[in-house]
Amino acid sequence: MVTDIQDRWDVNSFPIPRRMGQMKDLDKFDANFMGIHGKQVENMDPRLRFILELTHETLIDAGINPVTIRGSKT
Repeated sequence: MVTDIQDRWDVNSFPIPRRMGQMKDLDKFDANFMGIHGKQVENMDPRLRFILELTHETLIDAGINPVTIRGSKT
């Protein structure tokens, strides 16, 4: 984990956000379903997990079976 020293930044020099976005349920990513080894998932950017899940859902919503395009250059 990376942490900053509290006095590193001058809070008066630029606006500090009061709110932040959080991604929920990141621990529920199904690595086996996606064909990814568990050790890789531990170091994977959470945004990539989100993109993989969203892409899968998009294919399903479009009526495309993801299994039919596995390994293709699409």
